[in-house]
Amino acid sequence: MIKCELSFDVSLNIDNHNAMFISTLHNVTLHKKCGEIKGDINKNVYTVSNSEIDENLRGLGLGYKFYVLTIKRCFEYGCTEFRSSHMLNDMSTGVWEKILSNYYNVVRVKENADKRYKISKPNKMIL
Repeated sequence: MIKCELSFDVSLNIDNHNAMFISTLHNVTLHKKCGEIKGDINKNVYTVSNSEIDENLRGLGLGYKFYVLTIKRCFEYGCTEFRSSHMLNDMSTGVWEKILSNYYNVVRVKENADKRYKISKPNKMIL
């Protein structure tokens, strides 16, 4: 049996000129980019427009950890509300439902026929 541990890190880039953010998941062990969350910034509200993670890393709980760290970093950069995309697939819905069940400052809202999640910056930095 061979065991291997992989290390991951998240980097956040804010482009104020184009009002967007990009969070990148890096496999530090293999020196490889393996996921990305992109979104728009309107004042201090960050809204996800697209997210993806390498197919071979899906189902490991890494997407949840990637989102949580991205959200924390966005709050550090002045974000007051972080929103999901209104177009969610089964995988992203699973990630958002897990975030909803683990943090008090998350709500599920329905806008027209679309479901979306919103996270407000907490008074105390729990998330």
